[in-house]
Parts: sequence; structure tokens; C-alpha cells
Amino acid sequence: MWIKVHGPRFTLEHAWNVLKHYDKWTYGTQLSGGSSKRSGPDEGVSSKRPDGVKKVKSRRKAPISSSTSPSSLEITTRRISVGEDLLEYQKERDALRESTKEEDRKFKIWNILMAKSSLDPDEREINEPLYPENIFRRRFRMHKHVFLRIVEGVTIQDAKFFVQKPDATGRMGASKLQKCTAAIRMLAYGSSSDAVDEYLKIASSTARECLLHFVEAVVARFGDEYLRKANANDIERLLHEGERRGFPGMMGSIDCMHWNWKNCPRGWKGMYQGRSKTTTIILEAVASSDLWIWHAFFGTRVHAMI
Repeated sequence: MWIKVHGPRFTLEHAWNVLKHYDKWTYGTQLSGGSSKRSGPDEGVSSKRPDGVKKVKSRRKAPISSSTSPSSLEITTRRISVGEDLLEYQKERDALRESTKEEDRKFKIWNILMAKSSLDPDEREINEPLYPENIFRRRFRMHKHVFLRIVEGVTIQDAKFFVQKPDATGRMGASKLQKCTAAIRMLAYGSSSDAVDEYLKIASSTARECLLHFVEAVVARFGDEYLRKANANDIERLLHEGERRGFPGMMGSIDCMHWNWKNCPRGWKGMYQGRSKTTTIILEAVASSDLWIWHAFFGTRVHAMI
């Protein structure tokens, strides 16, 4: 194709005449009289070498000239914007501190009132209960006087835990009402320990500890009176009450309920599974007309029938 277009054959000399002006060959590789293997660049071609690494770095570190430096107006504008941002941040921080101080002040007042055995008329208005008697009965599953009796009983039994004391920082800890409320709420609703932290302001670990101490104190304080078997006087009174109501020979009413057992072992599922196709445990209880539970049993249907 080269011969058809240009006529003569393509030679290396022609290639050299075309390529010798490229940057790669500007520093020349022609031999000159055998004295030196390299000669200077051809005429018309610049002989300036590119800047080295050190020179480029020093140029970067050189101070900025006045032509490229920002003007004083731009500098002032930047400083004003930064100052406004700092002022806004300080306002937000001060507002947060004030709100925290207000919460701490209210909490201290509340601790002082809860620690008192008797309140002044003005303090009674401040410490007025949130729920009336009927709402208290629905939420706590017991009357208020029963709740206060239990609180006083467990406090006498385990005063080391339930009595309110200051911590290492001097701040008053949780009161006996907070601790008993956490335990009774978890027992009444079957909720987890971290479900009462927002209402009672205590951690989940403290709530679990309150539940353990509460159960042990209740058993130790009220066990002899309420957690006992029926004696001869009790049986005679229950039979008389049943006969008066038209059921001679009856000591109480029996009722059963099924509790789901999610973690039942696979080998026991046939024993604890009924038509509901779920594993359950039967809670059987016998109670008298005054809601006194005389019998309670956890087990299977076979054991309950026997």
C-alpha cells in the first residue's frame, strides 16, 4: 500500500526523519565523531528539562502570592459565619443544660417527698397520685391499701434493700415504692424487666433485682399466714360457706388455664400438646369466695385428671 501511494519503498531513514522531532528523541542519540555517544538536541527543539520532584515539592510549600490570596472581605465573612455557628451551638448547649438541671431538681424534690413519713398540706398537692382508686385497681391488679401493706411488709422484712439510701455520689437511690411497683408490674403483666424503666426511672438490672428481693420478702413475711395448708378451722368455715350458698360439701371453686410452653423439649411435646396443637402447661387453682387460693398445681392433663 505504501508503494502504491508514495512510489518509493519504506525505509528506516524515512522513519527516523519523521520520529526524530518527538519528545522521546529530543535529547538525541546521534553519534558525533566517536568522542561522545550523546549529542545535544536538534536545533529548534527546546532543551529544558522537566522539573524534578524536590523542586515541585518546594514550589508547593512556597507562600501564596498576593494575587491568589483571599481578600480581607472574604476572610471577615468567613469569620462572621464561624462565629455565628459557635454562638448557635453555645445556645443549644445552654438550653440542654437548663433542661437537665430542671429534671434533676424535680427528681430531687420527688425523692425528698417519697422519703418523708408524713407530708405537709402543700406537699400533698405536689405529690398527689396520678391515678385514682379505680384506675389503680385496674393497673396494679390490687387495691391501694393492699399495695401499701405489702410495701410496708417487705420493707420491714428486707430493710437493707428496700429502704431508700444515697449512693456513692450522694444522690438518693430508688425508693421502696419504686422497687415494689417494678416487681408488682412485672408479676401482674408478665412483662420484661426493661418495660418499666421509662415510668419508674430504674434500669432493667435493678428491676430484676427488685423482683428477686420482693418475692423472697413476700414469702418470708406473709408465708405463714397466706401460703399455708388449710387447717381444721379453715375447712369447717369453707364447708359452712359452701352449704350456705347451696353447695354442701364444697370447699371452693376450681378453675384451670393453659400456659403456652414455647421451649418445651421435642420428646415431651406429645405429653403437653392437645387439640390446640401447641405445648401448654395447666395451671389448676381452687379458691374460696373471698379469693383465697387454697390449692394451685402446675402440670399435665394426666396429672390434673389423677
